[in-house]
Amino acid sequence: MRIVFAVCLSFLLSVPAFSQWKKKKKVHEPDKFSITIHEWSMVFENSFRIHDDSVKISIKGKNPEKRFVKLLSEKERESVIAQLHRVNWKEIKKSYVDNNAPDDLLEYDFSITLNNEIREFHIYQVEVEDMIALVQVINQLLPSEFRISYDDNYVKKK
Repeated sequence: MRIVFAVCLSFLLSVPAFSQWKKKKKVHEPDKFSITIHEWSMVFENSFRIHDDSVKISIKGKNPEKRFVKLLSEKERESVIAQLHRVNWKEIKKSYVDNNAPDDLLEYDFSITLNNEIREFHIYQVEVEDMIALVQVINQLLPSEFRISYDDNYVKKK
């Protein structure tokens, strides 16, 4: 009887479906993200696209259009993802507008996707702390001439 049991057990463990079943561990999928920031006014129309592996920027204004493209390192990618996870998404509204601000200052349209969750919102002359912090992280990845102007001084420029 022991021999029959040992033979059956060794057969079951040699069959791939049974032997691999115990060894399989669930692998955590890396976060996927996409950030599009449209910075605009009557004079400017700038587009910032930050994806899982790259940054693409288009700056249009009075001067000829400038473009910038960069591949993200793993460390840079992780810093953006970490900041995205710090955002209190439940508190983010669809629109932040100071109706008393002068016309034709820079406005921002954000579209952010994190693991298939999409958030879209508009900012005009209002400081949104979580977005200022996110833009600071993104700006660290960029040369100074391609940085996003939404920073601590944004509202003070009125």
